[in-house]
Amino acid sequence: MNSLISNYAVELRKDGKNTGLFYLDKEGAFDAAEEIVATHYKLDDKKSVLKTKFNKVWNHFDVNTDGLLEVERAP
Repeated sequence: MNSLISNYAVELRKDGKNTGLFYLDKEGAFDAAEEIVATHYKLDDKKSVLKTKFNKVWNHFDVNTDGLLEVERAP
């Protein structure tokens, strides 16, 4: 969780102040997925896996289609 927040999440701001609520946007989620696939899975073509699967998984979890996913809900 610390890695997701520190490296990939964006903090929601309200009235110019940080709220302590962290979200993954699509770019941050993709970057996290790249790291996870690269370090935890022994696949021949890691980029191909992300190209074919990432959007389907993102759309499944981004049910409101607002482009944000609560960091604690990240798969």
